[in-house]
Amino acid sequence: GGGQRGGGGGGADSRQPLLLLLRASNESVIEKLFDDCFAHRGERSLPKSKAATLHAELKLERADQPREIYQAVCSLLYALLEAADAPPNLFLKREAGKLFPDGFHEDLKELLVELLVRKVPRWRDCLNGTLDGGGGGGGGGKKKGRKEEWRELENGGGGRG
Repeated sequence: GGGQRGGGGGGADSRQPLLLLLRASNESVIEKLFDDCFAHRGERSLPKSKAATLHAELKLERADQPREIYQAVCSLLYALLEAADAPPNLFLKREAGKLFPDGFHEDLKELLVELLVRKVPRWRDCLNGTLDGGGGGGGGGKKKGRKEEWRELENGGGGRG
């Protein structure tokens, strides 16, 4: 047995920029941001035009805030999609919730977890090449080991949790 090592990212502080999402006028602003972050996750930051849009939509003060938000979102995506211990779809809700520090804004956390639970299975299909995702096609040559055993469950019932 061995202890768990915390994977990359400096804990609570790295989630701090996500609080700026409270300024979004509606949920679709956040949803679009998450889609953009997924599409551009291999890059250092969002494309200039998208960063500018985000800056305007969230009425940000500093020029580097879009990049901070982008990096915070990407670290969530990495933990749920590409990390070695990324959870199967079945446990997404529980595991996504654990990514937020204690004392994080409860309503925002709930909204983001719901969003991730809805999006991650689709994004995962994009990475596995079973679905044509917007932007940037073919994920790496990851072995698709664990996926099979969950397939029945996934197809079996999307219970509304």
